[in-house]
Amino acid sequence: CLQQYGNMYGVFEEGNTLSFDEFALYLKEEYPLAKIDFERDLVGRMKDLMIDTYVATKSYLNPNKRSNCFELLGYDFMIDEDFRVWLIEANTNPYIGIANKYIEGLMPKMLNDLLELVLDPYVPPVNKLPTRQLANQF
Repeated sequence: CLQQYGNMYGVFEEGNTLSFDEFALYLKEEYPLAKIDFERDLVGRMKDLMIDTYVATKSYLNPNKRSNCFELLGYDFMIDEDFRVWLIEANTNPYIGIANKYIEGLMPKMLNDLLELVLDPYVPPVNKLPTRQLANQF
């Protein structure tokens, strides 16, 4: 959820966005006694919630039973003061704009990975270009 017109937009971080690594470091520095393992405690729960939404809606995702189709979903999460992960919403039309330098590097990689998954099995690339490796791959 990108609220770029709010009066607090960009006050704490560029584009109101942190990478997973930046957020994990923030938790470690600001809440050392909580001993939060970002991957285990937070990303694991995010993945569980994403799976739950898929299972709950899979019969509605392709109502016309078209073959060889896909949908890009965007998920918004909130982490509360007790470090619980909450799903705010799942979007069928996620924002794919460039909010900051981190997203500028991440978005092309994410879109390339998406197209590799859905197109390459049907239309193999003739000259596959190497992709740049980024953190936060899951």
